[in-house]
Amino acid sequence: MIKKTLLLTTLAGLMLTGCKNFDCCMPTVIKVTPSEITLTNAGETDVFTVDCSMAWTVTGMESWLDVVPVGTTSATVTILQANTGTARTCTLTFMAANGDRVKVTVKQNVSTIAGMVINYPSDGTLLNNDPVWSSPDCLFPPVTSLTGNQVTVETGAGTISFIFGGITAGNETVSDNTVTIDDGNIQQVMGGYSEDGDVIGNSIAVTGGTVTESVLGGSTNGSGTVSNNTVTITGGNLADIAGGNSYYGDATGNEVTINGGTVTGNITGGNSITGVATGNTVNLIGGSPTLDLTGAYIVVGLTSGGDRITGNVLNVSTTDITVPLEVAGITNFVNINFILPDDIAVGDTMLYVNDQAYFEGITYISIELNPAHTLTGGDIVILIDADTHGGTVVNWPVAKTITASDGTDFSVYVDINGNLVAEML
Repeated sequence: MIKKTLLLTTLAGLMLTGCKNFDCCMPTVIKVTPSEITLTNAGETDVFTVDCSMAWTVTGMESWLDVVPVGTTSATVTILQANTGTARTCTLTFMAANGDRVKVTVKQNVSTIAGMVINYPSDGTLLNNDPVWSSPDCLFPPVTSLTGNQVTVETGAGTISFIFGGITAGNETVSDNTVTIDDGNIQQVMGGYSEDGDVIGNSIAVTGGTVTESVLGGSTNGSGTVSNNTVTITGGNLADIAGGNSYYGDATGNEVTINGGTVTGNITGGNSITGVATGNTVNLIGGSPTLDLTGAYIVVGLTSGGDRITGNVLNVSTTDITVPLEVAGITNFVNINFILPDDIAVGDTMLYVNDQAYFEGITYISIELNPAHTLTGGDIVILIDADTHGGTVVNWPVAKTITASDGTDFSVYVDINGNLVAEML
């Protein structure tokens, strides 16, 4: 009897001194590696590997990150928000069904960009229903991230309904987002969209792929101002393009540059239904054999309710005068600038118009000319050829004397063939 009591006492002592809590005496059935992950920008991801013989859960997420279990062997961590303060840490708890648990940490450095980074499809970002129209298969950052996002649609992308650099169903400002399209079959692209707020400073670059409806640098369905958004097209097949689009507000200071790709619809600097569409710019850069604008109408400012002319600029240039730059029509600008190439020669044509080149009667024209040019007095350069493809020049007032950037004077007038020409004086 004495021996039994002594044995029990000894075992109890070992338990008390060798195990301070119940957890350490349980069998370890869950392991998570690594013990720490460090990320920086919103949209960055990494993976915890989970080794567990039974079901498990993960808890402890904070608003700036998301953790998604992938099957039973891993969990993907995604940063949802940019960090503009100091480095921050979140402690996650992975727990097996028997109560065994492991704690790991996720750290986020101060972000180097203001918003989220999305690279589709390489980072596995899923397409979702958009928060405004609930259209399926849309690509956009979380609605909590409205500024500074970078969305790239990479080679190998498939069919996507809508792409947004930033989007809100409210009246918040959506600003400074960047969208790059390299591939994909897409219905519509918007650098930024606010249902009833301002949309400012967003940008889109298209190098490939197909967009069947429209590319809009910034857009709102309400009365917000859409300003200083940009669209640059160097490739792809596209329909309508607009730097800025506001239904009831103003569209001002937006810019579209085209020097590649095929465009079959309107190319508009700024568009509004009832507001003004002023101070917008369209740049046409010819010379690329991949550029096809023969079905495109250039409408620098478009509105039915306000000023569509003031401050709107159309710039026409080329990198190779031997490759024709041709559009369907041009209209709604107060300034048209022709940037002549260094090798411009007598009889060369800057722009072909196959329908109508419409001037407001108060149009200002400028000619930029390299001082090393070989033109001499009496030489004629065709600024707009409307005759070759059956177009017309409308409302050009009278002959104007223009002093080019190098100090050379030109007489600009419509010749007997209906072309707008510049004759060196």
